[in-house]
Amino acid sequence: MSTDDEMTVSCGYANVFEALFDDPAEAEDLRIRADRMIDICEKLQGVPTYRATALLDVSRKRWKSLLKGHISEFSLEQLEQMWSTLN
Repeated sequence: MSTDDEMTVSCGYANVFEALFDDPAEAEDLRIRADRMIDICEKLQGVPTYRATALLDVSRKRWKSLLKGHISEFSLEQLEQMWSTLN
């Protein structure tokens, strides 16, 4: 390839979830849940575990699952409830 050549790569997906799931509704649900998990973790960054679990009213195990990104363990409703508790 010379320096005049350009390479353009396009995957055709708006996000990774669209690439993984055929159902657009399922992909969107996962994208929203992932974003909300990130929001919660960022909001509580630096907060001790005992305080985070008390604020969210969840067990330590559940808090660790959230931190590790175990998205399948949380419904959108649960995540929205946690988020509303923090705001």
